[in-house]
Amino acid sequence: MGSDRFRWLAPLLKEGISWAFFIFWIVLGAFATAIFAGSYMTWSSDVDWSRVIAFGLLGLVSLLASILALRNRRQAGRLFLLVAPLAAGCFVLWQRSGYYPGTYSLQDFILTFVGAAALFVAPGLFWLITGRFGWRPLIGRPATVGAPRQPFILNLSIFLLLILACAFGSLYFPISELDCNGHPPVSVQTSPEQAVFTGKILLVGRPRLWESRSFPWALLHAEHIYWGLPRWMGGLVFVRGNFKDEDRGQEYFVDAYRSEGVLTRFLPIVEHYPCCHTTRLSNAEG
Repeated sequence: MGSDRFRWLAPLLKEGISWAFFIFWIVLGAFATAIFAGSYMTWSSDVDWSRVIAFGLLGLVSLLASILALRNRRQAGRLFLLVAPLAAGCFVLWQRSGYYPGTYSLQDFILTFVGAAALFVAPGLFWLITGRFGWRPLIGRPATVGAPRQPFILNLSIFLLLILACAFGSLYFPISELDCNGHPPVSVQTSPEQAVFTGKILLVGRPRLWESRSFPWALLHAEHIYWGLPRWMGGLVFVRGNFKDEDRGQEYFVDAYRSEGVLTRFLPIVEHYPCCHTTRLSNAEG
């Protein structure tokens, strides 16, 4: 009789542990995807591709596998375990590139490989083992054989929305500050990535947690384009920089570079660069 009174506790603990795993790897995957999507991962010839692939795998696989785990624990576990050695190898190559030649030891290799692999093996084993022991899916019932397209389309839609949200979330990363030696007045396009236009600020983003008065981005409606904004960007452009609350509704002269992020380069996002001439239109000089 006593055990029957607490029979409800076992499924509750299973649900709680499963949701904790889900939330942790969703958050971790979102952060890694934001790093992968944003300007910290530039699309240039001298980029460290092992770093790009490592963060890409950590972010994208964590998000996708966690979404799959909502309905199919075993499928999520297999995906985590399948990618683990490849992702760990990319993290090893990235760490090794930061060492002086001959200083990367076997111990460094083992620690990096095991640590990186654990990020994938731990959730992989959890979802795989709990699936084999018959733990219920987090949401609804397992997909039926007669309607395979519905869960696929739903999972894909959630995954793409999360990727898009992470890409815009990267707007909150600080822009690297470089020494400013001055730039000549804006008269001609100095780089294929340079975008110069005027526009009105529609809204500014919320301040970062560690900065109470500085807003890391603003959404502008481009009114007069001099150069650099492709047609597919349309009239709404996100500008990464430092803005203030009183900038809302102001006319701005924008001198910026199109984002070089792995994913943000495909979005209507431009970024301040050292010594750029971005300022309120009333302060801009002809």
